[in-house]
Amino acid sequence: MGPKTPVTEGDFFRQPLREQINLKHPLVRLAELINWDRLGVAMSESFVSRKGRPATS
Repeated sequence: MGPKTPVTEGDFFRQPLREQINLKHPLVRLAELINWDRLGVAMSESFVSRKGRPATS
């Protein structure tokens, strides 16, 4: 037996989120207006990895 060939069709129960939600919803439209890269840069200044207690596993 050889390796399984990858399935190119999507999984019926794992549809992309954009196919499950109403793209005309106000929050979806607002999310399209937000500059997420700029917001990420601005927020990363507040969340520096050197601050705070290190995570424990």
